[in-house]
Amino acid sequence: MKPAPSAAADTTIVQSIEYNEARAISSALVADLDRSLIDNDLKLPSLPEVSLKIRNAFANDDVSTSTSAC
Repeated sequence: MKPAPSAAADTTIVQSIEYNEARAISSALVADLDRSLIDNDLKLPSLPEVSLKIRNAFANDDVSTSTSAC
């Protein structure tokens, strides 16, 4: 009879490289926003600018999930 798996084996999650890259990008964004707030120099792009960058990224066949629009 095969032993039952331990509880730790049931909760193990393997993260992909893309997940780690996205997490690093998100962390950098939060750090930049925090620094901007501390320096009282917060500048956010307008919604049309963001929408245009997203639209251009979708139209580009060579774009990847790790491509930065900034």
